[in-house]
Amino acid sequence: MTIPKSPPDCSIVSRETMEEARSLIDENRDIFSRLQDLWLWWNKSVNLFSRKCGNTELYYHIWHSLLLSCHNPSGFIDDSNIIVDAGTGGGLPGIPMAVACPDKQFLLVDKVRKKQRVIKDISTKLGLSNITAVHDKIENVRPNNKFRVVSKHAFDAADLLSSLGIAPESVMMLKGKDVFEELDKVDEEQVSAIRIDEIDASFGSFFKDKYIVTFQLIMPQSAHGK
Repeated sequence: MTIPKSPPDCSIVSRETMEEARSLIDENRDIFSRLQDLWLWWNKSVNLFSRKCGNTELYYHIWHSLLLSCHNPSGFIDDSNIIVDAGTGGGLPGIPMAVACPDKQFLLVDKVRKKQRVIKDISTKLGLSNITAVHDKIENVRPNNKFRVVSKHAFDAADLLSSLGIAPESVMMLKGKDVFEELDKVDEEQVSAIRIDEIDASFGSFFKDKYIVTFQLIMPQSAHGK
């Protein structure tokens, strides 16, 4: 397997995927509006986003997160009942994805206790029963069933892959242009394939130099035998 080293190796996230993710916001306008209000309220006391962050930027954060619900290489969402959000912070990408995929269970993992209080409060107030807030390090999270991992700018790619306590089916990360440097450090013995898709910046400057990176992982022999 050859690890891509530079942007020319990328595909582009399709316009259909971009539009599908945006349409999910329109279809769930009320709940996402309430989510933005809750985030802004909590952000006054807990450092979730920049203090200058407002509704427009939060809208793009939601849209960005929902791309992971619509961009679906190798059945990423369809084939797993459990999605683990590693380093969720204030709930990105996990909360928007949980709204879009009510049939999936989401474990939102963060080692910062006060951010987990935010997740629990928001999940309760939005009635999202498919979210479980997990206060722990990602290496200690060991779901009993087949699962996949998502993360939005919370980890260096190589660090996340090496930290996973049990190998998931695959990992999908929202990354910036530094991802190409991070890939140099990825252990090739952990991954069978890497796919990199550049997000279409014609949909807004927020998406400039942003990528979706999907890692298909090599499962340990013990996992294959289960």
